[in-house]
Amino acid sequence: MKKHILIGAIVAATLSATSAFAAEPSDHSISATGTGVSNYIFRGVSLSEDKAVAQGSVDYSHTSGLYASVFGTTNASDGEVDYIAGYTFGATDDITIDVGVVHYTYLDDTNSNTEYHISASYDAFTIGYHHDDDFNTNYVEGLYTRDLTDKLSTTVRVGLNGSHGSHGADSQYDYGIQFDYQFNNTFNVFAAFTNHEADVEYADATFFAGITAAF
Repeated sequence: MKKHILIGAIVAATLSATSAFAAEPSDHSISATGTGVSNYIFRGVSLSEDKAVAQGSVDYSHTSGLYASVFGTTNASDGEVDYIAGYTFGATDDITIDVGVVHYTYLDDTNSNTEYHISASYDAFTIGYHHDDDFNTNYVEGLYTRDLTDKLSTTVRVGLNGSHGSHGADSQYDYGIQFDYQFNNTFNVFAAFTNHEADVEYADATFFAGITAAF
């Protein structure tokens, strides 16, 4: 939020003047979010065993394109905390590149994993590639995001997951669509459908919904 400072009038016997100074916009931005959602879905799979969860994040960004975030959520075990950092820049006037890293930690044990990503966005389309060093897996996804009204938007997503260098049967796809309605600068509600190719528990076709507050 921009803050403006008004310096009051200095009055002389024959002169009255008022000076107003607007604070320079900061290069740094810090925000936070809190979310309640009926199911914690990650790439088509429920990590909360189809139960509702609470989530939150603290996010930092710089006008240079650098960003960092800490994200926390309850899940099927004791919880998860993720540490995120990256850099976004314009490759051309129309194409934006994002490179970054996510370190996932799980509170029920000492296991953790690190994933690197790169994505390119053009107009409403984004394509991204993710590689996890610890699990030696790749994930490729494509997204299409479009504003339907000034408050309502939709995102369609398709993803393909597989082991490094794997082909055919070792790769599995998922897909989904989400609608977001932005009530105001603070509250956003969303509803989504997702499905996963794998015939395993908690990877079924699923509807979920939630609300996010941004501060």
